[in-house]
Amino acid sequence: MIQRLMKMDSSKKLLESGRILELFFQLTLENRDTKMGEVLREFVPEDAIFAYYKAEFTADKDWLSKEKVREFLELGFGLEELARLLVTDQDGRRMQPQDFFDMLLEMQLHVEKKETYDVTRGDMTNSTPDDIQMLMTRAFGKMLGFGNRNVDAYYPLEEIVQRCKTVMSHFCDVDEMLRGALDRNRERRETLDSPVDSLQHFFHEEGGGFSQMVELYQQKQDELEQYDIKNMEEIVYYENGDAIAPEVEQVLRETFEALHSFTDGFEDFKKLNKYGREGFFIHRNRHILIQEETWERIFERIMDDDYIQRFYAFSIVNMTSQQICDRMEAILSNLELLDDYWDSTSGTDDCGETPAVME
Repeated sequence: MIQRLMKMDSSKKLLESGRILELFFQLTLENRDTKMGEVLREFVPEDAIFAYYKAEFTADKDWLSKEKVREFLELGFGLEELARLLVTDQDGRRMQPQDFFDMLLEMQLHVEKKETYDVTRGDMTNSTPDDIQMLMTRAFGKMLGFGNRNVDAYYPLEEIVQRCKTVMSHFCDVDEMLRGALDRNRERRETLDSPVDSLQHFFHEEGGGFSQMVELYQQKQDELEQYDIKNMEEIVYYENGDAIAPEVEQVLRETFEALHSFTDGFEDFKKLNKYGREGFFIHRNRHILIQEETWERIFERIMDDDYIQRFYAFSIVNMTSQQICDRMEAILSNLELLDDYWDSTSGTDDCGETPAVME
């Protein structure tokens, strides 16, 4: 893609201003890692790369995007170049050296083994698209500051000192600056006074809370692949013999066991003639959409007391929430599932309290 963009930029204006990288990042879906960095260094001149990041780092004099700093390092661009752009260049960010070293240690650049997964950033190496729940998790996580500050890059402390000295030795005492930053970083990690530090510690250190949650979520999704019906939304596609996920199976059985106990008024209903029974169902159906096929089944079996009782039970459910309405509608839209579960639970009703799933 970067090659195509450079061919389109015949006047070289985008290349010279660094905007060609801005367009590339907007269009690509690839992870911004060292592999991408290698491609950029191969095809994009160094001046254009640094022009882009200089513009990013100096866009707002009151705020620095640490996400962009992390991106710069994760693409494999050098620590010396970062120091020039942020500290020493006259037209760069002009950060104070102590702030620069504080930021590097906050990102755990000097720690080799650390949690780098960030729930607020997409993982393009995952072949499974994000579902709506994960997309919302990413959006709200970013809004609430749950992003991981740890950078997916590593320099030993000795190398950080060595590289920074090549750029900053005339500017400050690098050894002293780094010692002060180490002391402040240690104190901050011990006290966790800042809410941001507390969140970082809880979610991304000591085992990586978010990473563990995502691993468990992915493990659960992998386990569900063996089932034909993985969630309640899919029960509309149920066919006899389909494998149903255990959680869905439990909800269905509890629901049907509750339905068997819904017998209030059924003896009076049985006294109605065909037209009276049809009118009863038409009048009671105010909350959910019943498919034409289901209506046809109701009218076909309207005088079969044993069979019609299952529809009678549905009709007297107290539709007190959208969740109950959605569940009843999904079950009624699949007559094969309705009949299978009604028959298989017919001997389990205890006519006691209505289970919680139906309350």
